[in-house]
Amino acid sequence: MLTVNEQRLFLEIANGEGDIASILDKDHVNIDCQNKNGQTLVYIAACVGNVKAIEVLHKVGADITVADKHGQSPIHAAA
Repeated sequence: MLTVNEQRLFLEIANGEGDIASILDKDHVNIDCQNKNGQTLVYIAACVGNVKAIEVLHKVGADITVADKHGQSPIHAAA
């Protein structure tokens, strides 16, 4: 189950809004958290083309290879 801050990150990344770096710094979220479909923050960022979010998440150590429940990785989502 996602925390409120993790849910907020999913929404902000999907909408291309907010300063996710500051949220990550102060709110202690699991950067590899997954939603009910198994999608990570990196996966959602790849889906919507949010390159800035991908860069920030990668810089703080997010795993860019985690696949969702259907075996799709962020690279698949970006294609």
